[in-house]
Amino acid sequence: MIFEGVGYHLTITKTSTCDVDRLSGLIKSEIPMAHMVNDEAEEVVFALPSQEASKFEALFESLETNGTTLGVISFGVSVTTMEDVFLRRVNQQIKQSINQSINQSISQSVSQSISQSINQSVSQSIKSSLNIDTSDTDASMCT
Repeated sequence: MIFEGVGYHLTITKTSTCDVDRLSGLIKSEIPMAHMVNDEAEEVVFALPSQEASKFEALFESLETNGTTLGVISFGVSVTTMEDVFLRRVNQQIKQSINQSINQSISQSVSQSISQSINQSVSQSIKSSLNIDTSDTDASMCT
């Protein structure tokens, strides 16, 4: 995440023709640290850092002025709850844990594969350097 802790959620109700990229550009031009949290059919949510609250008025004016062109029906701001912060942190920890598990599995798999390949190569090299022909050995053992 770009910033941690409590901030604000800007929730925008949008039309089906809303240009979310242009909308995001407008929001980031006013509040560069803002980032999109969710984009669904009728709604898009941006996280706004609390330290940028002094810039909200200019953002709201821009949304009022350009909203219709961008496909904005309405918008509102709410304070990020502690639950939101907790869930975001838990989500980050889960992702880190999954990535570590995947990396360990890949590493173990590659190590095992390399070990098997080396063992086979060494075994073949020894047999060929000693000129051991397993078919001759088997035949001589039977007589």
